[in-house]
Amino acid sequence: GCNGDCFLVNGVCELKKNCADWPESWQDAYGSTCSDYVDHLGCTSLGGFGPGWNEADWGTFEDYAVDRYAANLACCGCGGGNTSSQVNCGHHLATECSSCPQGQGALWCNGDCFWVDGSCVLKDERVNCGGHVAADCSSCLEGHGPAGCNGDCFLVNGVCELKKNCADWPE
Repeated sequence: GCNGDCFLVNGVCELKKNCADWPESWQDAYGSTCSDYVDHLGCTSLGGFGPGWNEADWGTFEDYAVDRYAANLACCGCGGGNTSSQVNCGHHLATECSSCPQGQGALWCNGDCFWVDGSCVLKDERVNCGGHVAADCSSCLEGHGPAGCNGDCFLVNGVCELKKNCADWPE
């Protein structure tokens, strides 16, 4: 199966792009989060019940919904989330990251975006190296050495690579 931050495309498990769990920090009626559903295989990336869900005892996702949002609507890993052309700014949506701050600066630049040199930019456009940002992970090392490879990146055999949250399951 293909779950978590991934979805199945023509038989290949691929990382979801432009999806944010929505509403942000969603929890079901019993306090379970999107990560709980995905980590415990409670749902599939197509919105169905996963092997970790006991439908006979627990019922449907809708039985646990909060404000009409069940896991299959709220969680990217469960086939839901915000997949619109809007970006998640942290606590609100906008058409693009540059529209997130609304005069509030870095405080309103979160979620899919982060604050770089006085501007709110899409995380996909730059990587967070830990204490600084760069165009890509290999650039994190420039002027910083191995200690500069953190955040969205990690060091593998001296090469700074992008962390991926996608894996075929089961292996």
